[in-house]
This record gives sequence, C-alpha cells and structure tokens, in this order.
Amino acid sequence: MKQDAAVHVMDNSFRDMMSPENVAWLRGVPMLLFVGGDNAVLSTEATERTYEMVYDAFGSGVQWGELIYKRRIVPGYRYFDCWMG
Repeated sequence: MKQDAAVHVMDNSFRDMMSPENVAWLRGVPMLLFVGGDNAVLSTEATERTYEMVYDAFGSGVQWGELIYKRRIVPGYRYFDCWMG
C-alpha cells in the first residue's frame, strides 16, 4: 500500500508529529534540523516548514544567550550522507 507524501515529520504510525499539541512539548528543547542539499527523500523545504512552525510557536529560540533552534542544509549530501558522511 502506497502512503501519500508527508509535509512534516511523521511517527511510525504515519501520524503528523508537528501538530500544535505535539510541538508544544518541544519548548526549550535544543534542536538542529539538518538535511542534505541533494536529498531526494526529505526536501530542504520540509525542514524549513518544520523550523518555521517551531519558530512561530516559541519565537527566536534564544535561551541563556544561545540560539537553541537551528537549521542547516549540507550542500552536496544526500539522504544518509549526513549520518554516514
């Protein structure tokens, strides 16, 4: 059975993890959203949408003088390259 493409992070049961209720428990948790620039599985736009949702929910993410919400695109890397490269 083919699943429809997701626009946010999903759990193992294909439920949207980026609902307002699920995002609320991420307040104050440092995170780095990263994706390979040549990734054909997860688009750079997907990490941008997720980052914007967290930013909209919590603001800039500055805590103790440090930015705790970050997003990076790794040029030339694909799906598993960021983990294994």
